[in-house]
Amino acid sequence: MWTLHKLNTRDTSRRGPSSICDPPARPSGPSSSRQTDTSAFPWEFPAADLERFPALRKRNFFCIQRHQARALHYDLRLQLDGGTLSWAIPKGLIGMDKKGESSRMAVQTTIHPISYTTHEGSDGTVFSSGKRAGTLLWDIGEYEITNSRRSVGSDSEDERRKKRRKVSPEAEDPLGKHEEDKLRDRFTRVLPTGNQRTIRLTLKGGRKMTGQTFIFVLDVQNSRSSTFGRGGVHKKTWFVRLPADVDRYDWDQGGEDGEFWGRSVKTGRTFFEVCSSAPRAPKMFKSELKRFEGWSETVDELGTEEQVRFSVKLVTAAA
Repeated sequence: MWTLHKLNTRDTSRRGPSSICDPPARPSGPSSSRQTDTSAFPWEFPAADLERFPALRKRNFFCIQRHQARALHYDLRLQLDGGTLSWAIPKGLIGMDKKGESSRMAVQTTIHPISYTTHEGSDGTVFSSGKRAGTLLWDIGEYEITNSRRSVGSDSEDERRKKRRKVSPEAEDPLGKHEEDKLRDRFTRVLPTGNQRTIRLTLKGGRKMTGQTFIFVLDVQNSRSSTFGRGGVHKKTWFVRLPADVDRYDWDQGGEDGEFWGRSVKTGRTFFEVCSSAPRAPKMFKSELKRFEGWSETVDELGTEEQVRFSVKLVTAAA
């Protein structure tokens, strides 16, 4: 089900550190010391994770996990109000090309605990196909919510003020609270009848996602955009599209399972190594136990590979 787009050469200039597990460069200047203040945060990441993934010190962090469940997919998670909004994306976000694929399916799943952000490991399940279940931590970084259209005069007053003062977004919003507020607004605002819900976001500051922009679209009027998963869980089907000024996001010459895209940013392991390892259950923070009582990582299940392929064809045809 995977279509891999390969480059003849690998552009390492925009890929950051040479090792996929090396922490990205910490920001310099007066704002960097302010970013270490996590006293107001409800989560309890270990110091080692905060050092390895500086984005976790902010409120606008994202993570992407590659997940072998009954159907293989990637999970995008965006921090919002002490949980992570989550989408299961069968084909992931890289490899998109307007010439061959104008949109991809992204199934909105339940809100996940913050503690699950850095989870990686096998759950011990072996499917009838012989595949082993597991979750690989694919990337962690920051999200930025941008305007639907970048045109002259479209900047908000806040953005125009920053340009006049020549203040960087990090200095103006060192903990990412403004970006979190914008995500909440885009996700919850009441829409006029017939309007699509649209979230345009840029994923940056990661080892792999270094400024890629995507548009998430939910057609609230389309009955096919709303389904029910296992246990009656309500799931909404979104479309992921590329912005007007981007034609494609390619895999490099190693492809999806190569040295760059295929390895964990946490341990450097391959997906096969993670799924073949000893089972490791996710562990919640103490502050999450009440809110997420009864939560299970199986909420990301999308069905079998055949069911997912059929759903992709059905939803794409309705787009």
